[in-house]
Amino acid sequence: MHWRLDEDNGQWLVCALDDIPENILGDKYTLAQDPDVLDTWFSSQLWPHSVFGWPDKTPELAYYYPTSTLVTSRDIITLWVARMVLAGLYNLGEVPFSEVYITPKILDGFGETMSKSKGNGVDPLDIIELYGTDALRFVMVSAAGETQDSRLPVANVCPHCGETVPAKQEHTGLRTKKLACPKCKKAFRPGGPWPENDPELLTAKQGSERFELGRNFANKLWNAARFILMNLEGYTPGTIRIDDLAIEDRWILSRLATTATRVTEGLTQYRFAEVARTIYDFAWSEFCDWYIEMSKGRLKEPDGKLPAQRMLLGVLDGILRLVHPVMPFVSESIWQALNEAAFERGLPNPEPAAESVMIATWPVYPAAWQDAAMETRLARMQELIRVVREVRNRYMVEPRTPLEMAVRCSPEVAADFQSLSVFIHLLGGLSKLECGPGVTKLPQSATQVNPEFEAYVSLQGLIDPVAEVKRLEKQHAEKTKQLETTQKKLSNADFVARAPKEVVEQQQQQIAELQQQLLLINETIRDLRDS
Repeated sequence: MHWRLDEDNGQWLVCALDDIPENILGDKYTLAQDPDVLDTWFSSQLWPHSVFGWPDKTPELAYYYPTSTLVTSRDIITLWVARMVLAGLYNLGEVPFSEVYITPKILDGFGETMSKSKGNGVDPLDIIELYGTDALRFVMVSAAGETQDSRLPVANVCPHCGETVPAKQEHTGLRTKKLACPKCKKAFRPGGPWPENDPELLTAKQGSERFELGRNFANKLWNAARFILMNLEGYTPGTIRIDDLAIEDRWILSRLATTATRVTEGLTQYRFAEVARTIYDFAWSEFCDWYIEMSKGRLKEPDGKLPAQRMLLGVLDGILRLVHPVMPFVSESIWQALNEAAFERGLPNPEPAAESVMIATWPVYPAAWQDAAMETRLARMQELIRVVREVRNRYMVEPRTPLEMAVRCSPEVAADFQSLSVFIHLLGGLSKLECGPGVTKLPQSATQVNPEFEAYVSLQGLIDPVAEVKRLEKQHAEKTKQLETTQKKLSNADFVARAPKEVVEQQQQQIAELQQQLLLINETIRDLRDS
């Protein structure tokens, strides 16, 4: 039994597990049961129908009950979810929801449950102030995978100078109540609700590098929209006819249709992390990094400008609709900017835009737009261009320095590369491209092996041959060791007998690739020594 004094009315409040007699305290003190008290979880189980007027048969109850989906944490499945189902069946004869989505549990950086008593919680307002609301939403959606737990380490941002100071936590998860900034040497409280017992101390904001991913994505969308808006002079809406489109247009339409299908399926099946990753990869890489770059040349041409404008606007319009459930603020802001500059837009037929992206129709594109062969062609081209970019990064070659490339490949792949040579020259910064089965290796060239081609990027006059030979010799030793390990694994009869067939085939393919890479490394070392 527990009791306490209610200072507002001078009465004692008594709580007991079992019913107690009203006169247990004698005739002078009479106990009276409060008529308006329910057990916490008992009252909570009535929530799906009590809020709509039950037990009365109200129009709201008839319309809203049962609902479709409950979103909750696994902690209260038995305490609340199961009780709501039982109460709904008992009172109304129907379960209150047909599906239950169990959210992941966000833990602190040490894997402990966040709580006020530990002081290890993350203040979302701090994250919003430092990174933006959409950055917070994007990272949280990205963390909503199939695993139930996700750690969220945070750091303290010094309120005096803005320096990031790692959070100092004991094993129990308790934060220390005072820190000193290593940069400005001033003291501050770690982020969190601390008692105001030291007015001289400022409280730090909580920050985490993880949210920079969401902030950078929002900035990427803004920059793409700004570029398109700056290149809309002379724009008029018009129907897109896929047969009249350039190869890069047909590719981006295929990727857009494929992305829209995957995002829709992901939302329907509650695969929210996959949704975030899919729209991120398409918008950031394929649209911003590839398609916009491929469209810049046409925007300067009288005949190509208008089709490029329509495509850029139409694809961006689709991206905003797809990303809106994850990042509603940046998508709405860009949507309003597009409404002012190009009210009629869309694919394949332009139409007046909705007043808000919130009420715009969900994007559904013709299945005929999806072209697997086209996507394979452009993906192969992108791999070739990545070879050039990787060589530039590895050897610190300036982006404006033109490079020569030779590609040994089948006649079919060579013909395809030649048809895409305009983009390969532009995006790779090449001065010369030679493709075919009889291509010979260029002098002092970096070599990259791909299942469909061997690429050679000439570095003559750009590198130190002696230093490069040393680097390749080290790489040769590493790959030799890797080859020996894989061969030893396949020489084990027990492994071959027990491992799945596809695993064995993968190991055999890896051996073949390593052997080919070693041959090319040896060839490159020999060429460098002879040069």
